[in-house]
Formats: sequence, structure tokens, C-alpha cells
Amino acid sequence: MSTRSSKWTFRVVHAWIGLTAVGALLLAACSDGGGSGRQSGSPPSVPPPVVTPPVPAKPDIVLGVIAFEVGGSRVVLRTGLDVQVGESTTITANGRAAGFDELRPGRVVLIRYEPGTSAPKRIDAYDLLVGPLDSVDPATARLVVMGQRVVVTGHTAVGESSVQDGALAALQPGSPVAVSGHVTATGEVLATRIDAAADDGVLLRGLVRSADAATSRLTIGDVDVDYGQATWDSGAFPGGVPVVGDEVIVRARADSAGSVLAPDSMEYVPRWFGATAGTRVELNGVITRRASVQEFEVAGRAVQLDCYIYACDDVAEHLLKNAEARFSGRMTDSGTLLGDLVAEDYRSRSVSLTGPVSAIDPVTGALTLLGFRIQPSGLTNWIDNGAAPSMSASDLRVGDRVDASGTYGGITGLLLASSVRRVSEGGPGIRGWQFIRNEPAIVMLGRPILTDATTTVDVCGAPSDATRLFSMSVYDIEELRIGLSTVVPEPLRATRVTINNGNCW
Repeated sequence: MSTRSSKWTFRVVHAWIGLTAVGALLLAACSDGGGSGRQSGSPPSVPPPVVTPPVPAKPDIVLGVIAFEVGGSRVVLRTGLDVQVGESTTITANGRAAGFDELRPGRVVLIRYEPGTSAPKRIDAYDLLVGPLDSVDPATARLVVMGQRVVVTGHTAVGESSVQDGALAALQPGSPVAVSGHVTATGEVLATRIDAAADDGVLLRGLVRSADAATSRLTIGDVDVDYGQATWDSGAFPGGVPVVGDEVIVRARADSAGSVLAPDSMEYVPRWFGATAGTRVELNGVITRRASVQEFEVAGRAVQLDCYIYACDDVAEHLLKNAEARFSGRMTDSGTLLGDLVAEDYRSRSVSLTGPVSAIDPVTGALTLLGFRIQPSGLTNWIDNGAAPSMSASDLRVGDRVDASGTYGGITGLLLASSVRRVSEGGPGIRGWQFIRNEPAIVMLGRPILTDATTTVDVCGAPSDATRLFSMSVYDIEELRIGLSTVVPEPLRATRVTINNGNCW
């Protein structure tokens, strides 16, 4: 693992612990037993009960993404969950026997616990696509695998590296790859990991988007499937045949000729991994439908929120379709996850740029902002002055001021946008926690931003100087906010640098 990856994984756990602590402090501050009817004078002999949220029990089933592994026997998920693999833990990859080395950073895993045990009974690491890479364009971060569109972020692991390290340029069209990740609401695959694969067959896993039992045809994402010659168990499917919304796995010995995949076998994936009513589930995935601030579908599975304000409402109201988030709760008799905790995957907004749009690429939809290239995708949320969804890429014009958030694409100046918000004021500037210090410059998104005698520096709002910026430990800097000159020289020049850390609360 690279040094940059190590710093990122520390921050994932650190940030999650910090958010949990903040929630506890906020709740304690608001739960002193008082209220509008509180009386003055001597305290009552029996103090009123303090209202505190329930402590979530350890989940029985977890769907998550590996952040890093520790010592060859533990993995830590992006949500911060520490998983100790025991001697009796069965490990599989795509349902077949595997070893611990298949539990790689970025890979999606399904984890099952038995009640009262600390080590999981089973861990299944799985991919959504295994097959030939049709095309890859590092400049736009667009890939096609087996005819399926694949979207990446800067945090997508590629072999031993990542997209933010420029790893997409090493992928060769025609070579077999394995793509782990999430199915999105728009029919794309959000890749969390891409690996080289053996050239011994293809695999496709995902939600059925359309189905015609009469012709034995269905679609998964962008891929047409003819399962007429495949072996499959009709009794495993609740409807007797594949229907829209079912999750299936199809396998073939080789990539089919033409535009239709003809698998040798097809399997049904139970919607809740076989969970029954009362089972505690932790689900980390992409929101595929948002009906309201309480009702969602995550990876095609129904979630109903019923929880304390600090555990849900403050986060849920900002969650949009295609956002990556974590939901925890218990299964109901109706097959819905009754959620008592939700947390947004904050990494999707790790870098933000604010300023006027100077150019728009009519082919790729990329925006030029302060000399940076802002590349949107089908997963980008478009927001107009705080209202969403009320805008699309076609509504933007040169000169509009926007705030674009996303991750570094591994090519100098490239931001892979998770959201683009048109704003009436703000900037020009850049903010984020991923940066490199190369005195007297700060490197963000691969571009140096020069500091000099005219650059003002503050820490948590208190005036400081540039030496503090270049001498502080990286773990003491949670976020940098850099004001930029309205002129776009090379390198860019910082007019102001604000350092925020855990002491700013």
C-alpha cells in the first residue's frame, strides 16, 4: 500500500470516530432532563431520566467495502468496522473457496456473524464484473467492461495503486479485469476496486433492469443477457423466473460474440442475503432510489429510517440518489431494513473548488474552473443554489459560479465530480484534506499552489504564519481552505490559507 493510501485509511477511521464522538456530545448537551416545564429551585429527589440513543448491537450481516488489512488476519471496512478473521472463518471469492489474500482494499465483502461470536462465520468477497476491458480513457475516467459502463472515483483501488495515483493509464484494453463495487441507480457500476483477472471465463452480477421470460432475455445494467441455454433453478427465484429487481449472477466460459451475453449458468442472490426478521444488518452501498428523507432503496433493497435526529435526520436530508452511504438497522417481517443509524460516505466530497466556469466541453461535459478540469459522470448531482435536483449540465453557462466537489482523478488538475452546485457567491478557492506540502507550495489535485510573503495564514481562525503550515503534522490538519488569486497563473497563488483541525470545535 502506498503512503498516500495509508494516510487516507487513517483518516477514514479517524473521521468516523470523530463524527461518533461529536454526535454523543451533541446529544448529551440536549438531553439534560430539562424542558419547557422545568421548575427552578431545589432539584427533585429522583432525577428525571436522561434520554440517550440506543447503542447499536453488533450486526449479524454486513455488506461493506474493505479500507485496509492489518497483519494478515484483520480487515477494517471503510465504515471503521474492525473484522477479526478467525481460524473457523470461511472465506470465499464470488462464492468459491479462497484465502485471506482475496480480502483486498476496495473490494466489496459480505460478512456473516453467528450470535455471540467475535469472528465472522463467513466472508464472501465478490465482483460485479469479470471479463475483458473494452475501453478506458484516463482523461475522463471512463471505462467500459463487457459492454458495461464503469464509473470510478479517485479512491478506486487499481491493483496495488489507485485512480488518484494515475493507475487508470496502466490498464490495457482487451485484458481481463475484475471490477468490485456498487450497482447504481443509473445502471452504471461504481467501481471500488479493479484488478487484473485470469482469462478463464466471465461473470456478471447485478440487479435485473428488464426481463422477458418468454424469450429468456434480461438486462443487467447495460448488458443484454440471453439465458436460454443457461442452467438455473426456477425454485430459487421468488417469482419462478427472473423479474425486474432480482439480483442475479451469470457466468460464462468465455465472452459471448456480439452484443448479447449468453451465460452457461444463472444464480439468484437472496435480496437480504438470507436475513430473517430481527436480523441486524449493516449496509454500505449506493442509494438507488430516494422516496423521501425516511424512505430509500440501497443497492435495490428497501430501507425505512426510524431513529434519533443526531443518528439520522441531519444526514439523511442531504442524501441524494447515487450517494454512497451506510445504513444500520434490523430486518422487519415485510423485508424492509428498519434503520436506526445512517452515515454519509464523506470521502465523495474530499476536494472542492469554487469559482467561475471559464469553458465547457460539449463532448465530455467537462467544466474548466480556475484552470482545473471538472469531469462529471452519470453519478454527479447537479444542484442549483441549494435546491436539488433542479439543474442539469446543460443548464450551466460560461461565467456561472459553481462549487464542484469530488476526488482527484490522477491526471494533473482533474477533479472527478460527485456534485456540482451553482452558487451566487464564494471563491475563488479550493478546500480539502488531501494535499502534499512542498514548501513554499501546496499541491492539490496535482497542481502546485504557491505561498509567499503576501499569503495570510490562520489556524482555527487565529492568525499564524506560513512556517506553521509547513511544520504541522499531517494528522493535525483536518482541512485546508485556500483562497486563490482571481488571475490564473501557473503555479496558482494562495491569497489565504485556513487550517482546520480537531481543536477547532
